[in-house]
Parts: sequence; C-alpha cells; structure tokens
Amino acid sequence: MFNLSTIKALDLGDVTSSLPEDDAPTYNAGTTYNIADLVIDDHYVYGCLVDGTVGKKPSDFSSRFQTPQYWQLRGPTNAYAAFDNVLSVPSVNTSGDMTFTIESLSNISSVGIFDAIGVTATAQFHNSDDDLIDTQSVNLTGFDLSSHYNWLFTQPTAGNTNYLFRRFPANSVKVVVTIAGDATELGELTINQIGYVIGDALYGSSVRISSRAKYDDDEFGVPSYVYKPSRINGTFEIFGERDFIETLWGRLRKLSGRRVVYEADEGRTVTTGIGLVRDITVPIDLPGGYKFSIETEGVQ
Repeated sequence: MFNLSTIKALDLGDVTSSLPEDDAPTYNAGTTYNIADLVIDDHYVYGCLVDGTVGKKPSDFSSRFQTPQYWQLRGPTNAYAAFDNVLSVPSVNTSGDMTFTIESLSNISSVGIFDAIGVTATAQFHNSDDDLIDTQSVNLTGFDLSSHYNWLFTQPTAGNTNYLFRRFPANSVKVVVTIAGDATELGELTINQIGYVIGDALYGSSVRISSRAKYDDDEFGVPSYVYKPSRINGTFEIFGERDFIETLWGRLRKLSGRRVVYEADEGRTVTTGIGLVRDITVPIDLPGGYKFSIETEGVQ
C-alpha cells in the first residue's frame, strides 16, 4: 500500500510543548538590546547585531537585505524545534518524556513523527468536548520488554523512528503526542492532509540513504572532514486501479516539487518519510490497471 499526503502549515498558536522555552529571555519591545544579546520571538531565537536596539521586533528586522540588519535568526527554541521543517534540528529532552499538544485539527489524514528517539510514541485524539476518543501507540526501541518473559527472552521487533498515526476518528479536534523514555528526541512532527492511498507499492521499491560527508577547505585553506545532511532518495513502483488513478492523476502531478509525507508499506520505518516529490512517471497501461513510479528526495 502506498500512501501520499501533503503537510499542513501549522499555526504555532495552536501548539503547546511540555518542554520549557528557556533558551533565552522573551523579547520585550521596551528593552534596549546590544550586540550578542539573545531573545525569543514567536518560538525562535534571535541574536542582536546592533548596539542600542530598541523597538525592533526580531521577526520583522532579521532580513539580511535590511540596512542595518538588527537581528540574526539563530534557530527555533528547543521546545518548538520539532515544528521548524528541519529534521536535523530536533527537540530534545535529556531527562525524560516530551509531549506536544496540537489543537484546531480539521481535514487531517495522518499525524507523522520523524527521527523519533525514545521507548514509545503515543497519540491521543480528543473531540470538541475534550473527551479522549482514540489512543494509538508505537514502539520506538526495536525491542518488546512489556513482560518479565520478554525481558528474559527478548525478541527484536521493528522499532519505528518514523511513523504515521492514521485512521483516527473524523471528529478529532486535538491530538496529544508523547515521546516517552529516559532521554527523548523528535526531529519533526507533522499534521498531514489530502491523503491519497493510490495503490500497491511493488517489489523493487527502495529507499536509499546517501552520505554527503566530504572534505572541504576551511577559511584558511585547510581541508577538513565536514558532515553534511544525509540525502534520502525513494523510488516507488506503484500499481493502481485504472478508474481511480485516472481521477487522481492531475492532482498527483501538481504535487511535483512539493514537500510531502509518504508511506510505502504501512508501519515500516524504512519506507516512511518526508521528501520532495521529484518526479511522477507517465503510467504504463496494463490489463488490470496502471503501473507508474514516484520519486521522492529528502535531506536530513
């Protein structure tokens, strides 16, 4: 089964994190800031570039095209790093669980967690009366230690670092996602919409992770080994019902170049991820339907 869905832009006003947002003081319009001062503005950290800066909201005065540029964006706060669209900048808790609450859900096909580190991940869905109406959980560790027997005779299981929570009640308006463990991380949490289950992923579909680490010269001309984000390429051969694909084909083509979530085999980490749709081939007409391929590319 191959599932493809687009990522919904979140209003961070609808997101609550259990992690403290204490990376820096909150920006105050009446405070005078000097070079190297750090502040938080709308869940992002900014560094001051001009002595005597006052009344210049960082999110409005951080463009490098402004003269002067009063602030420099340093990145998201740890509490909201899982919502910055960058997998390699995770939210981290070195001493326990992390929980994210997202409200005002509508027209959602799935909730995705990516680059999750911990023991378990749980999604709890609530209705408009704040009643808990569905709970889904997935193992992250690759081991089942749920009983004394399993503790003594542990059998490895398919732990998930990437996972999609799907098939939850349509009247869900809030989800609470918890990554549980002694030390936890979450690269990205996505709310996905316009989900398409477009056919069966055929044998031969693959996800390839390529290292981009290489030697680069530093500012003094000295070569050093520099780690670059890994590139993840996926090529998925798909077979779909002819009538269904014909109604969907135009919409699929519009996804080219867009950032999407894909799941080529439900519940398996290796074929679940985030990427840009690079190409969708012209279908091959077979007696039972259409065979075609989708290529995705993501950078972590």
